[in-house]
Amino acid sequence: MKKLVGIFVFGLLVFLNPINENSAKADHYKKGIIFGDPYVIGCIYDLLDASFGKKCAHRSIKFYYHEGKHKGSWDKAYDKCRNYLRQVGYRKYRNFNNVDYSIECSG
Repeated sequence: MKKLVGIFVFGLLVFLNPINENSAKADHYKKGIIFGDPYVIGCIYDLLDASFGKKCAHRSIKFYYHEGKHKGSWDKAYDKCRNYLRQVGYRKYRNFNNVDYSIECSG
């Protein structure tokens, strides 16, 4: 009986262990509204639209960065934003090019 209880407790400790491989990584960012890390967000502008590039055709997701924690994270977030919008542009719009569409990312 003691062995069974010991195995159960050990299994429970392994299952509920808060340390896992994701928490050991250093690439975590605070995504809160008030005290969150800064982020880069971007937009695809359709230059052929009647708004003449003032209306956002597709907005990107947020790419977080924090230069104090991770040097070069702003450049990585900016590159991820541009690559994401470029992939969406080629997938979503016919004849996606730099003349008819503009990609803007800012943080």
